[in-house]
Amino acid sequence: MKKIESQKFEECRKVIKDNLSGCGEDFDSVDLYFDPDGGEYGNGELLLIDKADLDKPIYGASSGHGIKLSDVDAYYAKDFARNMFLDRVSKALTHDAIASHFARIIRLAHSDVRVHNLVDRIEVVYHSLQLMARASVFTVFPDLIKFVVLKDHIPFESIRVSPFERNVTYYSKDSDGHVVNRAGIVGALNYEPAFSHSTKLYVSAFGVSINSIVSIVDFLGDEEKSIAFRLSRSLLDIPLSEGRPYESALKDLLSYIFSNCYEQVEMHVQVANKGRIRIRDIVIDNRDPQNSFLSLLKDNGVHYLLMDAKNYKDPLAPNDIDTFINYIKENKRFGGFGVILSRKGASENLMEQQVRKLSENVEVIVLDESDVLEMIDLRALDRDPMSVIKNRLRQLQFQQ
Repeated sequence: MKKIESQKFEECRKVIKDNLSGCGEDFDSVDLYFDPDGGEYGNGELLLIDKADLDKPIYGASSGHGIKLSDVDAYYAKDFARNMFLDRVSKALTHDAIASHFARIIRLAHSDVRVHNLVDRIEVVYHSLQLMARASVFTVFPDLIKFVVLKDHIPFESIRVSPFERNVTYYSKDSDGHVVNRAGIVGALNYEPAFSHSTKLYVSAFGVSINSIVSIVDFLGDEEKSIAFRLSRSLLDIPLSEGRPYESALKDLLSYIFSNCYEQVEMHVQVANKGRIRIRDIVIDNRDPQNSFLSLLKDNGVHYLLMDAKNYKDPLAPNDIDTFINYIKENKRFGGFGVILSRKGASENLMEQQVRKLSENVEVIVLDESDVLEMIDLRALDRDPMSVIKNRLRQLQFQQ
């Protein structure tokens, strides 16, 4: 087995390190190796190996036709670099980040989700309903399910598992047992659309900006980028303080985000009232939603979803939304509810104003850039993007 050089692999490594300021050194110990007698067919295997553990390859590939070293740059380098990146993601993710990630996913399908932070583990507990025949009638039995994240210093092999335990899935970072581990995380993220649309998890791993993560994903991802990824990239490329490009991009973004919420998205931009005294940025017709949260809004009087675009370079101040609040109040079909899309989110003073307005039956949700990107990712993964607005609303209401 010998170490080999690949110009394309080194190019990928440089992009990763350049965008992970302070975190890139960990990628220097990983290299490509070639075993001429390895692989399933005994005719050569390309390996990704950390020099700290030469006997345990991170990733490998072989072919029935053999692997030519001259083909590494064209056909293998980027795939191996992506596996290197994901391996380091799985290494950097803490038990808290893993538990938060899976709890967020589970909450998209189950409302009764509880998280218990114990000494050696974090348990994500929820129920699934089962119909069971009893005495010739059907009875609904809640089935308790647990996803248990063992803390990073606790190996799975050190805990006692009851033989009567059922419906429990364990995560143990470095275990080789029959549990979800680092390799399982890499496998789950390695293919599209999961790779390109798990940016929030990558941010949790490395603590860098979303722009840096998207640059890495853009370079390592498939050549044919998904519509969703192109939309995310276009949002990040818009300079701050430029209103018209931001509003134009949001039209395409929101059409995509809401595309599984209605049979057809009816969106109106720059909507004027009589006399053109008021110009609302975005209004979405919410009279016939196919989403549970939007249906709840409709039942509460939100027949039209009012949205405002704010591409300011600083977090919004209270006076930045006075006009928007007046828009909400003057038309009862807005149901006292509106969403502001602010690149930099809300200031502390504005957050306090949001709480005060609840007593006037006005609910203003402020979504920042990361919220919008998360909604794009959720839509790309065929999950519920409205969960982001729903969670923001819940957080606001709890503060009253």
